[in-house]
Amino acid sequence: MSGMNALSGITILATMTATAAAVATGSKIFGLLGIVCATVNVVAGFGLTDRMLKMFKTGKEAE
Repeated sequence: MSGMNALSGITILATMTATAAAVATGSKIFGLLGIVCATVNVVAGFGLTDRMLKMFKTGKEAE
């Protein structure tokens, strides 16, 4: 799971680079949309990974 989060982080960097190099307004809008979607994916992925790891903790460790 964390590997996919890292891959989504690379996607954020790539979309930021592509958006910075974009000339047309439409390209910049799609670049911004890509940045937002990848950021949501990273945040949700880390949240899901944290919940999954909590399932394997027992007793006092879960708190």
